[in-house]
Amino acid sequence: MGTKNNPGKFDCYDNAEPDEPMFVLLGRDRLAGHLVSIWSKIRMGDMEAASVVFMDLLKKHAVAYGMEPDIDKANEAMDCSLAMFKFWQARHEAKLATDFADSIASTACTCHPDEAPVPCQHKYDYRECLVSYFKRGE
Repeated sequence: MGTKNNPGKFDCYDNAEPDEPMFVLLGRDRLAGHLVSIWSKIRMGDMEAASVVFMDLLKKHAVAYGMEPDIDKANEAMDCSLAMFKFWQARHEAKLATDFADSIASTACTCHPDEAPVPCQHKYDYRECLVSYFKRGE
């Protein structure tokens, strides 16, 4: 856990990538404790407990926000959520591509037909390896 004056071990400001979207919940937000608890329980793999906390959140706070919705903050939060989905997807797709290319480069390939299969030397130019890899399946 961190505070403004005493950042925690997993401080988002220090760990964030440039232009990575962030959403900060303050302790004074009536939903914050529930939402952080749900996040924590999901990260621990306890979906049942996360569901219980979510139902408790709805029971305690849904009526209040139903009566007095906070549309401007909610719209900004939704924009942040969408930016986070896009950021995660782009980062995840880039990692998959890099992992795939690295796995190709670390396996024996037939890029050099006159030589016995060796770990590929195309460490920074995967095009030949990818062509060779896919031709193997023909």
